[in-house]
Amino acid sequence: GAAPGILATLAKGQLPAEIEATKRREEQRRRKETFGAAVEEFLAAGELANLRSGSETEMLLRREFMGQTKNDGKWVNDRDPIWCDVEIAKITRRDAIERLDAIKRRGGKHAARHALGAVRKFFNWCVDGERFGVEASPCAKIRDKTIGFAKDGRDLKRKRVLADDELRDVWGAADHLTALQRNKALAQNPD
Repeated sequence: GAAPGILATLAKGQLPAEIEATKRREEQRRRKETFGAAVEEFLAAGELANLRSGSETEMLLRREFMGQTKNDGKWVNDRDPIWCDVEIAKITRRDAIERLDAIKRRGGKHAARHALGAVRKFFNWCVDGERFGVEASPCAKIRDKTIGFAKDGRDLKRKRVLADDELRDVWGAADHLTALQRNKALAQNPD
């Protein structure tokens, strides 16, 4: 059984216990360098804290690339883990395009564009800090036209502008909310 392998290992000057320990360390390192672990570290680093789109970026990374959903305020793994357990340095441009194509089929090209922005931001953070063995972002050369937008940008142009009466309604509602917030603040802090 195992005796010839053990003898060959000993003949090379290696102990079976050392080889097993090296395998365990390598597996732990690989587990730590998964897409999911890297995203958790990215989020814990506070990279999105000061961005207006921070919560949307987190939601897109978790939902579209890790298969997580929010349940009672906590993110849970209850769907296909997608890239969650994939070694991050092995994710290729082709993998990214295939994932974006799947998002586009389900949610449209605008959903794919938003997902691209989120995952690009994450991979740029990995590359900039030389983290997790990522030397180049798989999203670096993915353009809007790659995910189905027209070259001239006509897909990104607004289709509608608010009419004057609609704009007045928006400004009126904003003034009303400002007044409510001011009154609430005064009620809570009367001095």
